[in-house]
Amino acid sequence: MFIKEFKIRQHTPLIHFQYTQTEAGLRNTTVKPLFDQYLKQNYKEHFSRYEKDIPFDLWIDDCNTHKDDITNSNAPLFFGNQNKSQEEKSGFIYSTGDIKITIRYRNKLLFDGFNLDKVLTDFFATRNFGTRSNKGYGCYYTLDKNGNEIYTPSNYRFEFIIPNCDIKFCTNLTMQVINYYYKLLRSGINYSKNGNSSRTSKSEYPCDSIEENLLYKKSSILLYLCENNLSRWEKPWLKKTFFDLPIAEDNFKFWRAYLGLNSIFEFGLSKNGTTNGQILGKIKVKLKVEHKEGKIKRIPSPIIFKPFLEYDVKNEECYVKVNIFVDPNYETWANEINNNDNKFVISSSLSYTNQFYQNGKKVISNTSNISKISQINAALSTLNNIDIQSFTNEVKQEISSKIDNEKNALEYIKDNMNTFFEPKEIEIPTAKLEIEKLIKFHHGSLGNSFIPIAYKGNEIVGPVNLFS
Repeated sequence: MFIKEFKIRQHTPLIHFQYTQTEAGLRNTTVKPLFDQYLKQNYKEHFSRYEKDIPFDLWIDDCNTHKDDITNSNAPLFFGNQNKSQEEKSGFIYSTGDIKITIRYRNKLLFDGFNLDKVLTDFFATRNFGTRSNKGYGCYYTLDKNGNEIYTPSNYRFEFIIPNCDIKFCTNLTMQVINYYYKLLRSGINYSKNGNSSRTSKSEYPCDSIEENLLYKKSSILLYLCENNLSRWEKPWLKKTFFDLPIAEDNFKFWRAYLGLNSIFEFGLSKNGTTNGQILGKIKVKLKVEHKEGKIKRIPSPIIFKPFLEYDVKNEECYVKVNIFVDPNYETWANEINNNDNKFVISSSLSYTNQFYQNGKKVISNTSNISKISQINAALSTLNNIDIQSFTNEVKQEISSKIDNEKNALEYIKDNMNTFFEPKEIEIPTAKLEIEKLIKFHHGSLGNSFIPIAYKGNEIVGPVNLFS
């Protein structure tokens, strides 16, 4: 029996769906299959002969862990706990010490000719683990014989830096900055200064500059497509197709699918709750995306963030280098799209949110997944049966206005059923999105102006210059 022992150190929390269980943490059943895949991809001549598992055992000693609940404030990139009971929710797991990993194998020649230390270092330098791993959660690095993390910059193409963080707030700030960076690249930024916008308020996320009450920035992928004279992205197409808004252009493609495609995404109908003069109240549109032939269920995000945290325990300061690289599997996913029918079908449902309370009791609850006229009629009936006179004079006018808005919204949807609910087709462009060129463009457009302001409650922790 041949044995290889090494240690790794955790840099960002692991999101685990069974975090309350005693033995929850980084497990060999997670790491071993990914390491097998890494060896077969990067050392094909040596390991491709193994159709299934490569014959070695991997054991992880991660007994000392701290567990924490996930909240909106400490996990801006995670939405998996919505509409779940406490027992079903995922949580954070932190290793309170270094983690020992042991590899055992019988075949003397299995790793013959390999620098196994380097192979392991490169593997952990280019992989995160657990849920939302591509956004930087579940990040680990190997240690050298002196107990120092081994940092290998040759594995990364892009980076940005967050200097002098508060050590107690370091991880949260890092994830907020990653969230801002990725949102600006993929969707654009629309934050409210006072929190009254339908968008997320600035107290929850960092932002770089504020004009009047809003921070608004166009997405880098939109600007990249325009700069390179490529077809337009799908956002104007959605407005034109589902909401009958006047959009002159007609050459639209589903470019953002190359940045990761979930089966469902949601957005507000419009910033001020109106479109074409119609009052729509707090209407949200939920779009379900399906491959036309059902062959592609999900496309992961190809951009991976790998934070490297340097702690100065004496001064309680933290220096974070966020490394960025493209998932090596991206070409496989992109080719899979191009080798199949590249059309996707998008269907919609709607929901609105207004809850009225009288004497502590809910009068009307949220209505979600509206897709049939009978559901609209039922919602209208509920609104019509609310007794306005039963409310106090102080809130009567406000409640009446809210109810009128919701009734107008539902009537508008009822009059435009075919526009809203008829499934529509859109194509993903056959020319693959060149992710590294997009990231390079993103960095170039950010320049020295990318200075997020991070908030911890009402306390300003930043600004933080990421491009020093």
